[in-house]
Amino acid sequence: KSTACENAAKALGMELFVQTPCTDKFEMLGYEGPDGVYKETPLYRWLHTENALLIFDEIDGNDPRVMPTIHAIMAGGHVDVGGKATRMPEGNLFIANANTWGFGANSDYVGRNPLDGATTNRFASFIDWPYDDGFEKRLCHSLAMADPWWGAHKAAAKAVSHTVARAVVALRAAICKQQVRLILSPRDTLAMLRRVMAGMTPRAAIGLSAMARLPENVRDQLLEPSSVRSALDRAGAVLESAVGNGLPMGRAGGVE
Repeated sequence: KSTACENAAKALGMELFVQTPCTDKFEMLGYEGPDGVYKETPLYRWLHTENALLIFDEIDGNDPRVMPTIHAIMAGGHVDVGGKATRMPEGNLFIANANTWGFGANSDYVGRNPLDGATTNRFASFIDWPYDDGFEKRLCHSLAMADPWWGAHKAAAKAVSHTVARAVVALRAAICKQQVRLILSPRDTLAMLRRVMAGMTPRAAIGLSAMARLPENVRDQLLEPSSVRSALDRAGAVLESAVGNGLPMGRAGGVE
């Protein structure tokens, strides 16, 4: 989500600012320090920069009492910032991303706060943002191509990145079907790929992912579907071929 926002800013030729979660309004708006210098925040700089895009990153991590302090700005009005009535520059944009819909914590995201209805009402559109399997595969391929050894063996880089990505997609399907409480994000996919690229077998690599938190019998059930087993087996065959072609094992930069 954050990457898409960054790319949107680039495509629009806008300067990007990222506001992380806050617990009080001064973290959001800034304040004058004891030295007399105003402590600027990303939101403050966005308000004083034309043609700029602001991301409220993980907006549901804010204290729900913080966001109403800038409702007027989000609606095109003024707010007091540093003792001055300040308005969002015309043409500036703001986007928020979150892992919930603003209704508060759930079993997966226990540290999230509900968003005030007046806050959510300031946003014109809401977009469901599931994992993009094709994009994830391209991310994996880019990672493999950036590695000195794999990048010099382009066919192997494509094979290892695509098979590892397929394995994680198959695992996600098994997690959903078996209703297991577990998140395997693209970060897990990239971490698994790094391990495999360093010479670790795919089954061992996935065992070090978030799946390590599960009881052994649940892990075994998730690895049982034929789609998962065949994807892991294909990734293992690619690794075995790479080792036969001189892949240096256990390189320091390969395992996270």
